Amino acid sequence: MFLQLLSGMLLSFYFVATYFYSFDFVEWIMRDTYLGFFARYVHSNGASFFFFCIYIHFFRSLYYFSYLRPKLVVWNIGVVIFILMIVAAFTGYVLPWGQMSFWAATVITSLVTVIPFIGQEIAVFIWGSFSVSGMTLHRFYTAHFFIPFFILFLVSAHFLYLHEIGSSNNLVIENTGDKMPFHPFYTLKDFYVVLFMSCVYFFVIWYIPNHLAHSDNYIEADPLVTPMHIVPEWYFLAFYAILRSVPHKLLGVIVMIGSLAILLIFPYLIKYWYKESVWASQKDEDFSPKVAYTFFVIGKRFNPFVHTILFWIFFVNFVALSYLGMMPIQKPYDDLGLFLTFNYFGFFFFSFYLHSFIYWMQIWQMNDSRYAGMITFAITIYKMVEKVILSKKSQIDEYYGYNTRKYIPESEMDEILNEIKKKINEEHAENKKNGTNNAEEKKKREKVKSGYIDSGVSFFKNV
Repeated sequence: MFLQLLSGMLLSFYFVATYFYSFDFVEWIMRDTYLGFFARYVHSNGASFFFFCIYIHFFRSLYYFSYLRPKLVVWNIGVVIFILMIVAAFTGYVLPWGQMSFWAATVITSLVTVIPFIGQEIAVFIWGSFSVSGMTLHRFYTAHFFIPFFILFLVSAHFLYLHEIGSSNNLVIENTGDKMPFHPFYTLKDFYVVLFMSCVYFFVIWYIPNHLAHSDNYIEADPLVTPMHIVPEWYFLAFYAILRSVPHKLLGVIVMIGSLAILLIFPYLIKYWYKESVWASQKDEDFSPKVAYTFFVIGKRFNPFVHTILFWIFFVNFVALSYLGMMPIQKPYDDLGLFLTFNYFGFFFFSFYLHSFIYWMQIWQMNDSRYAGMITFAITIYKMVEKVILSKKSQIDEYYGYNTRKYIPESEMDEILNEIKKKINEEHAENKKNGTNNAEEKKKREKVKSGYIDSGVSFFKNV
């Protein structure tokens, strides 16, 4: 980000945003200004590498449940930063005033015209005229200059809240006691990553600086000639594919905006669903909405098989959407884009129902004998499928909620699995014998609410 700000500052010393001369100023910076080509390649390719790192960070946060409380504030600030980055990158993409820049601005700014009654007035306000013009370019230049400072402020807030709350980890547990110093452990680890990314970054700058750019953008903007195929930068392709996949203009804009808004909304949808669900409305105080939400969290952490499969399906789906975004609008790409768009939203709306429902069935089986037969049959089918895929080690990892492979020899796996099954059967028998309303059982449930795994941790220590 520091390189982006520095190179942008240097370029702003020489660039002038005008309808007739912006393209010529870019060429002058590239050809006649001392190291101007280097500053521009650092800035343009730096945006691509910046988004690449942001996408890695986003998928990692999604995999390790960083959208759940208490990290929800950190997640929301990160999503706002991502949206502002999209706006900043789009306004910067227009500034070279090539063919692709001009027509990308025309297509995207025209989307606001779908707003009833005031859409056309908003479009005219953005354009500064009755179409994309020099005033549009000047306004985009101003926005592109100031938005990074808002991003810098939000990044500071992001780090501040992260420092207060704590980051996620590979074990997916909340632990404030057992920590290690950031330096030298993580500084050295991050140094290797930064060194590797820097090598790739400067290799691209010096050897293939135009590889990520579109050739049509080296043609000066001409409002009378439309490019054969309008393609945005690669980091916009997935959302561009979602926009094109819906044949109706208004619905397409709503779906595209929704694809970003869902990142802010779906953590609240999880809690709302449990608050309004039939299970959470049970008279038993143990089935309060707060406990139901906790069951969702534990259900995800104790079903890594389900969560991992769904996550990688979502990742492949996102990459496929990015590929379709650079394909022409024709069959079968349009139909496939609609299918992948449905899968994109399906991950946020339906995936958490699946693995939380599995854990709910296990809880309900121990507390409601009326449906015990049906639930037992469903759990049995799920376990049969799961055992085919999961190894013995993975089953033990799932029981304890974290990776135990490096501590348990292969020869002891069967013995540990048998002991785990014995412990589970004893717990079920004790629950049926004592009921669910005694003090000891409520105490156990309080521990579950807090995210602790006392029996698993103590057993693991003994092993």
